[in-house]
Amino acid sequence: MAILRDLPGVQVTVQVAGKDAKEYDADEEGEQPLAGDPACPTVTKYIESIDDARFAIKVTASSDYEWGYRNHALAAEVKIDGNRISSKRISAPGEFTMDGKKAFCEQSQNWKKYKLTFSSVSTIEDNHPERLERDLEAVKQLGLIRVTIERWIVIPQSAPRPRSRSVHKARKFEFLEKSMKGKAISHGTSWVNHHPFFFRDNTTTNKKNPVQTIT
Repeated sequence: MAILRDLPGVQVTVQVAGKDAKEYDADEEGEQPLAGDPACPTVTKYIESIDDARFAIKVTASSDYEWGYRNHALAAEVKIDGNRISSKRISAPGEFTMDGKKAFCEQSQNWKKYKLTFSSVSTIEDNHPERLERDLEAVKQLGLIRVTIERWIVIPQSAPRPRSRSVHKARKFEFLEKSMKGKAISHGTSWVNHHPFFFRDNTTTNKKNPVQTIT
């Protein structure tokens, strides 16, 4: 698990097929683009992915964290392959799991939750310059799971927050071989096996700056 030294009492773990994934430390030099905001402390770990395996992100907050502030909460936001997946408000010690993306289905006119699944990446040979440029941009954050921890002040409100209405279907990760040169990336993330979901949250927050990022 990623232990946040700058945020005592908070840990982040990726679970694959229901079990904690084995983590590997990054090289000493690291990959600077993963850090995002240089002012925000960052922990970087690597895991192995499995074809078609479901996975989830578990955030654990313990009593070691300073919970004493009035209306204070933490928020964990997850982005995968550069796409925002989910966020979780944490107001007390406990374990909190994010295993899918909530989106609106135009066909059924219902909100649904799509499970996170690893999808293998394949390469093809093609010398078309436009395709190469597009693929080079697409693979910049491919295979990256980013978890950002923020401090929030919770403020009750009567109106619900606006939410994305986009539906993400299973995707095919096929890129030009040149665009993947030098990248040790084997999988991206697809959203599959949806089920109905109903929102109950009706609060807003006043965000602080991120206090920790995990990649």
